[in-house]
Amino acid sequence: MASNFSAEELAQFAHSMEDILPPSLLQRLEERVLLAKEDIKKKKEMIRVGISEMREILDKKETELLSYLDSISDKMDQTVTDTKENIRLVEVGKREMSTKFETAEKSKETNSIFHLIESNLNSLKYSLLMLPEVHISWNEEPDFETFIRQLCKIEINQHAYTFRNSPILSAQGKGDGATFNYPMGLALRKETGEMYIVDHLSDQVKIFNRHGELVNKLEDVDMKMPCSIEICKNTVIVICDNSAIQFDIDSMEKLHCINSTQSLRGVAIDSLKGEIFICERYVIRMNVYDMKLELIRNFNLEIDFSMEADAIRVRDIKLMTKELYVLFAEASVVLRTFNLKGVPLRSILYKDQIQEAYFFTMDSWSNILVGDNRTGSVLVCTNDGFELGEIEPNNLKEKAKWLPQGLALDTDFNLVVVSDNENNS
Repeated sequence: MASNFSAEELAQFAHSMEDILPPSLLQRLEERVLLAKEDIKKKKEMIRVGISEMREILDKKETELLSYLDSISDKMDQTVTDTKENIRLVEVGKREMSTKFETAEKSKETNSIFHLIESNLNSLKYSLLMLPEVHISWNEEPDFETFIRQLCKIEINQHAYTFRNSPILSAQGKGDGATFNYPMGLALRKETGEMYIVDHLSDQVKIFNRHGELVNKLEDVDMKMPCSIEICKNTVIVICDNSAIQFDIDSMEKLHCINSTQSLRGVAIDSLKGEIFICERYVIRMNVYDMKLELIRNFNLEIDFSMEADAIRVRDIKLMTKELYVLFAEASVVLRTFNLKGVPLRSILYKDQIQEAYFFTMDSWSNILVGDNRTGSVLVCTNDGFELGEIEPNNLKEKAKWLPQGLALDTDFNLVVVSDNENNS
């Protein structure tokens, strides 16, 4: 009970009890009072020491904080100084570039360069296998700035593209079994120049050498109505209506196969990451596989076209510089790009530019070549939709309609085209 009172209260209580309590009990009470006073003295000393230590800590932290703030202030001052200097240098550079440009515009050298570029405009030539003659027609005369920008972008020179007057592969091909039953899709093996042509209704991929001779075939029990093909290093990926098959390019051995409940169309390979992109054409979903056709992830392409989504379907895809190029059917925007999460980036071609396209290809400068089955031509444009011209047949026998069903560029910039014309290629 005594522990609930202070030392002063115990002392007062002991003094008031002197005449009442027996000496022994009074002595015990006085001892308790002394112990309580001693305890209070110790606690006061502890508090004093604690306060002193806390002040030392606060003083030290204050010193460190002030020093840190001083260093930050110095760095900010230096950053501001550096930024001002960089701005000054940029302004100086801009003035120098402006002066040089104005001088160059007025010089005879600039005029001679312009005339040289203008005289070499016809060097924009894409070789077209299958056709004896091709030509490029400009839809409109571009202004000077656009003209120079596009020429610089695709690096036109006299050797950039060449015609091949005699087609390598004849209308029916060469060798036994070289005829086609609705050819659909094309890939080139750049190391050998071999052409891998998908024969849709024959359930085969026919392989021709650079001279148009049939040298081999890819066939498999799972290959039903193949429609797309892609080659990457030692791998051939064949996309069928409801399956995807991987072959070893040298042994022709089937390595892996997946089946799908959805209709598939288009394949693109990221060789650096070892990823294969395959699209489900009606649900507009992109599936990403590893090089063993094991599913890694998938994502939907976010469609914001004016038409209803169920009327749109995918026909072909390409992968270039971390962007997916997707060719659509029955859509107001025929060709557009997406990032690797399915978010749309930019529209490239519209319905009024391409009427009915099934396949497209791209060159090393990201220029796009799209076959139009309605007009029987190949539209050539930049990756932002600027039309460079078109390639079309000039003197096909009996002027039969040309239906581009597969496009590819070889290492010599020759354009290889698979065309379905009364079941011919």
